[in-house]
Amino acid sequence: MQLAIKALFSCVIILLAVSAQAQDATTRIFRHVYYDGDFIISAQTNEGRIQKIRLYGLEPIDENDAPLRIGLYDIIQEKPIFCKFKQQAQIPTAQCVNHNERDIALNLISSGYAMMSRSILNDEVFSNTYLSAEEDARRQRKGYWAEIYKQEDTVQSDIKNQNPVALAPIFEDHNLILLVFSIVAGPVLGMLFVSIFISLGFGRLLKLQKRAFMLAEKRYISSSKKERSVFTSSILSEVKLNQSKTNAFITVYKELLNNIRNAETEPKYKKNGDIIHTGPALTRAIYDNQHEKLELLHSQIINDITELYTEIEPEPDYKTIEPDTPEEDVIALISGIVTNAEKLSAKMEKVRTALEVISAPKDNN
Repeated sequence: MQLAIKALFSCVIILLAVSAQAQDATTRIFRHVYYDGDFIISAQTNEGRIQKIRLYGLEPIDENDAPLRIGLYDIIQEKPIFCKFKQQAQIPTAQCVNHNERDIALNLISSGYAMMSRSILNDEVFSNTYLSAEEDARRQRKGYWAEIYKQEDTVQSDIKNQNPVALAPIFEDHNLILLVFSIVAGPVLGMLFVSIFISLGFGRLLKLQKRAFMLAEKRYISSSKKERSVFTSSILSEVKLNQSKTNAFITVYKELLNNIRNAETEPKYKKNGDIIHTGPALTRAIYDNQHEKLELLHSQIINDITELYTEIEPEPDYKTIEPDTPEEDVIALISGIVTNAEKLSAKMEKVRTALEVISAPKDNN
C-alpha cells in the first residue's frame, strides 16, 4: 500500500511538472515527428525547420527498435508535441509531452519499450517516477519484457525438466566408495550440467528474440514502404498538375506582355481596363489532407515540399489595370508576375524530379 501511494504521489508530481513545462516560455511546439533511432526524433518547427531532438531519460532494452517505433507513434498519434530542452548539444536533449500533456518518455517506459537511463538518478522529480514505471513494466511483462521473461521461463522450464540430478545413477547402499564419490563429485557435475543447459537455453532465447524482432521489423518496414509509395505517387501527381497550370499561366502572360509591347496596336487594357492575377490558381488538396505523412520521406525533400506549398495559392490575388495606366508600369507589373511564376515552376521541377526518383521502381538484381 505504501509503495502504491508513493508511486501515485510521484505521478502527481511529474504531471504537475510536465504541465508547468508545457506552459513555460521556453517550451517549443513540434509537428510531423519521425523516429530516427537511438531515441532521437526529427520534428518540424512552426517555422518549417527540421529539428533533431534526443528524448530525455531513456535507454534501450533491445537493439531492435521496431516495437519501440510503433509504440512511440501510438503515443504521438501524428499530432503536435511540446518539448522543453534540458541539455544543449549538436542534438539537444529535451523532455517532451504529447498533445494530451502525457510524458512521452514515461509512457515508453511504462509500456515496456524503454528503460530509465541511470544517468538521471540525481533528477529526483523524474527518476523516481521513471524507475517505478520501469519496475511495473517488468513485473507486468509489458512490451519487450514480455518476450524476455517468456524466454527465460522457457529456459528455466527446460532446466527443470532435464534436471541433472535425475540423470545421476542409483547406487547400492552397501557400495561405500561409489557413495562417497557421488557425494563429492555430484555437486560439481550438477553445476556443470546446469551451466551447459543454461548456455543452451540462452542461445535459444537469443535466437527466438532475434527471429521475433526481425519479423516485427519486416512487417513494419513493409507497411511503411507501401504507405510511402502511395503518398509519394499522390503528391507527385498534384505537383505535376500544378506545374502544368503554372507553365500555361506563364505562356498566357508572356503573350499578354508581347501584345502590350507591340507598337503597331493599342493595348486592349487602354479601352476598358483589365484585371490580371498575381499568380496561377493552383491546387493543394492532397498536401493539406495528407501533410502528416511527410515524415515518411527524408528531411531534405520534406523541406523542399514544405517551402513549395507555402507559395501555392488556390485563389491568388488580382490587380486592376485602369485604361490610363502608363504602359511602362503595366509592363513592369506583368514582367514581375511572369518572373515569380517561372521561379515557382523551377521549384516544382526540383520537387517533381526528387519525387520521381523516390517513386521509381527499384532494381532488386
